[in-house]
Amino acid sequence: MKLLSDDDRARLRVKLEQFERRAHALLAPHRDLLERLADHLLAHRDLDETALAPWLSDLAADAAPAAPS
Repeated sequence: MKLLSDDDRARLRVKLEQFERRAHALLAPHRDLLERLADHLLAHRDLDETALAPWLSDLAADAAPAAPS
């Protein structure tokens, strides 16, 4: 097994922190939805594409470009 050098470890840590911040920025605005979805999954243990669509419909509307004013 090869261990990472201190420099490699530091670069990897910086990259992981960047990715963590990006993931947080993407998910934080949808925390409510994600928590409700998690609760639903805990209760039902299953979710197919058809059942997931209504959960994601609001996200698709938010992602659509705004109409010009």
